[in-house]
Amino acid sequence: MNFQDCVEILRNLSLALSAPTAAFIAWKGLESWKYEKKWQKDVELSEDLLVLMYQRRDAIRDIRQPYVSFRPATHDESGKEIVDQEHAQFKGQVDYFQSRVNKLDQIRSEIYAKRLRATVIWGEKLNELLEQVFALEQKLILNLRRHIRSLNPHLSHAQREAAAKHEETLEVIFGDGDEEDVFYSKYEKHFALVEDYLRQKLKEAA
Repeated sequence: MNFQDCVEILRNLSLALSAPTAAFIAWKGLESWKYEKKWQKDVELSEDLLVLMYQRRDAIRDIRQPYVSFRPATHDESGKEIVDQEHAQFKGQVDYFQSRVNKLDQIRSEIYAKRLRATVIWGEKLNELLEQVFALEQKLILNLRRHIRSLNPHLSHAQREAAAKHEETLEVIFGDGDEEDVFYSKYEKHFALVEDYLRQKLKEAA
């Protein structure tokens, strides 16, 4: 075997050894890229949900603002001018609360889309925690409807009285400045569980 044959054998051997090495390096690079992408997705999803949850809590506070300030409406839904002052006051209050409920619904809609992604990535735990928050929000909206119904000048006196008979209504909507706000204490408790869960996801991704 001459010198040239030895060089050729060594070159072929080197190529044979470099192929698995290159494949291993490529595999490690792919795994690192996958991990980085997963980390990025987890961080972005956790942060997005946290921001939306804080906006959600602010929307609840806006609805429950005890010092309500609203303007009497000047026109009804058809554009006709409202002459009756009681009707104008009622319509103004309805519009005030509706705008705040709409804001809450918009935020919850944005959260829902991200909840679907979170379920795929993390499982059902976040959904379970959010259901408790949602249930309290629905309780607030139900009592708000009762309150609005009790003020509706187009309903009979009996209908308005029936709506006003629910003792918890005003406490749920506005709280009680002289006593503990039972509704909001419950809401904060369940909200904190969601917040802790999302912050834990951020720590795991770090």
